[in-house]
Amino acid sequence: MRLPLTVKKRDKRRSSSVLEVIPGLGEKRRRDLLNHFGGMQQLLGASQQELAGVQGIGPVLAKTVYKVLHE
Repeated sequence: MRLPLTVKKRDKRRSSSVLEVIPGLGEKRRRDLLNHFGGMQQLLGASQQELAGVQGIGPVLAKTVYKVLHE
């Protein structure tokens, strides 16, 4: 079964995320962050303390994530 071109483009766009380049942030933690905040826009608006409040994200990783997202 072939996917329509629009689905392929959407999947390709979604497959590359700035979150993928953060060391220590694997697939599960990325998914947990996005689920916790409801999406990338909300994640971008989160403080370091809010990031650290997500299950599996400690203060050191929260600082790294915040720094990468706001550079």
